[in-house]
Amino acid sequence: MSSRSVRLVLAAIAMIVLASSCSAGGTKTGVRVQKEATNVGLGIAAPLNAAPANIAVQQPIPIQQVQNIIVPTFPPFPTAAPTPSLACPVAGPFDFPSQEAPPDPDPSVRPAASDYRYKLDGSVTTDAGPKKIDAFETRTVSNVVPDSSSPDAFDYTVKQTQILDERSGQQGSVETTYRVAPTGNFSQLPNAEVGVTDTGRGVFIIKIVFNGHDDQGHPTTSTFTPSGGVQLIQFPANTGATINSTSADTATGSSLQIKGTLKGKKQIDACGTRLDSWLVDAEEIYRYTDPQTLQTNEIDATYNYGIATQFGCLLIYEHTEAPADKPIVKVDARIGEQPQTTQAKS
Repeated sequence: MSSRSVRLVLAAIAMIVLASSCSAGGTKTGVRVQKEATNVGLGIAAPLNAAPANIAVQQPIPIQQVQNIIVPTFPPFPTAAPTPSLACPVAGPFDFPSQEAPPDPDPSVRPAASDYRYKLDGSVTTDAGPKKIDAFETRTVSNVVPDSSSPDAFDYTVKQTQILDERSGQQGSVETTYRVAPTGNFSQLPNAEVGVTDTGRGVFIIKIVFNGHDDQGHPTTSTFTPSGGVQLIQFPANTGATINSTSADTATGSSLQIKGTLKGKKQIDACGTRLDSWLVDAEEIYRYTDPQTLQTNEIDATYNYGIATQFGCLLIYEHTEAPADKPIVKVDARIGEQPQTTQAKS
């Protein structure tokens, strides 16, 4: 592989986003359930519509077919793609987190709006065989605002840019908005299946927005807004608690399900700084109806994530295997620095 090809591949890997789904072409009619391959934006074609984090559809395209993809400008790399040469020190055996992730987050703590570097490790399988992932991406936290759904609740949005699916080839981006409800109308959710309610305590996915271009190059925006949100964790966080949260977008009929178990604490090596988090082992399932074929499609991925309740409930770790049954992509994404926080205005 030429040096230019290597740079493009690394750029693609470094801009991974958790992405994709909804409208594939076709002429058949009728309704059937179809499981499709999934990914996280690494050389896998994907439809244009908004979809949950970590999910995309279709099979991987050969690396040689992405030679001419335009790398989007995205801080902190305005003129050149990131490379594995960026430093990521390793925390020592006696380095410990300076702050514990509490079962109940401080209602006054918010994640600071900023760009955060994430370290990526793993592999992606292409026609040429497995490729190692060892790179970085940047995620932008913005729109940290109060949410009126419950006391002390607030929202924040995370923006990511994709490279190697159909959307990112057109310089698309995905923005995921989370609702954090530190307090609520009850003290504890049962240590069993968790319902989706606006008054529940925890972290919820409440919106996913795709901005990009269609096949003709026209600007397009699509939105997935699950009614009530999809719960990622409940408060207080209790080891062994199960999460089985499903919600649908009433405008499109698409639905997202997160089901898994809160495994307990996990320390993250943020490039030399250890951070505490609560780890959930889960499966992410997205169902939608193709508007052209009227097929009901299901796409899924193994999705494990660490939530730092001490840093405004920011997701600081994600492990994805997609598709869940026969992974093409296996990626660990961990924050590469200690997050900053702000205090809620009284």
